[in-house]
Amino acid sequence: MAKRYDLNGRVVLVTGAARGIGAQIARASAARGAKVALVGLERELLNELAEELGGLAVFADVTDREGLTKAIDEAAEHFGGIDVVVANAGVAPVGTLRGLRDSDWDRTIAVNLTGVWNTIRAAVPHVVERKGYILNVASQSAISPLPGMIPYTAAKAGVDNMSRALRMELYPTGTRVGTVYYSWVDTKLVRDTVDSEAGGGLQGVPEFFKKRLSVEEAVEITMEGIEKRRQLIFAPRWVRGQFAFRGLMPLIELVIARDKNTKAMVERGDRIAQAVNDPADAKSETTA
Repeated sequence: MAKRYDLNGRVVLVTGAARGIGAQIARASAARGAKVALVGLERELLNELAEELGGLAVFADVTDREGLTKAIDEAAEHFGGIDVVVANAGVAPVGTLRGLRDSDWDRTIAVNLTGVWNTIRAAVPHVVERKGYILNVASQSAISPLPGMIPYTAAKAGVDNMSRALRMELYPTGTRVGTVYYSWVDTKLVRDTVDSEAGGGLQGVPEFFKKRLSVEEAVEITMEGIEKRRQLIFAPRWVRGQFAFRGLMPLIELVIARDKNTKAMVERGDRIAQAVNDPADAKSETTA
């Protein structure tokens, strides 16, 4: 059994910390005695949460490399270092390849993939110094792609493989790197994705796969993983089975592709995605 990584007195930095999973990870970390640094764009929400937790709010967009590096360095200076970084910020436009705009792809890759790169690039010197832990937020969709979510799926698959390579690079330093694979967690991002007109409930997807986990349940699993500095965290836990048997995923993809509801969803998405996905509404602090 892995030795517990005690968070009491340690510094935990979370991106996308204003709401959803990011905010709950900050709360759960503070409850365990950690000092929390909250990174995001929503000043009012971040300030309120920082006051609630006795933490530090630093305002930065994960797509702004220079600004984010400055924010992370500021947090490290304020607390004297950083032990744990959770790269959580993300967005999820919904629609088909023919219905989405190029700007939807650009924004999603910038936030969900390059934003993770920017975060860990800036944080690595501080975390390595303390032989700490980096947790990157991927998704079940990195294992099992879905129609209507191509930019999101591509970005999360990139995070998956980035984390695996970084894990090997940093292992000799005593620093550990983990990846968390969330399925449907009941966040604003998921509600906006699944319940949107373009998403149409992702009707071709089996109901079992769409069952939503509460934010609190997902974060409890996540915190257990952080406290053991696990390589892989799955929320809900059954996603581990998909990961283990990902070689069988083409069979599931075939079932989804042939489902009549998938055809209807794709046709609808082609028509309306441009109307419901406004890049101006996408914010880096939305959590995946």
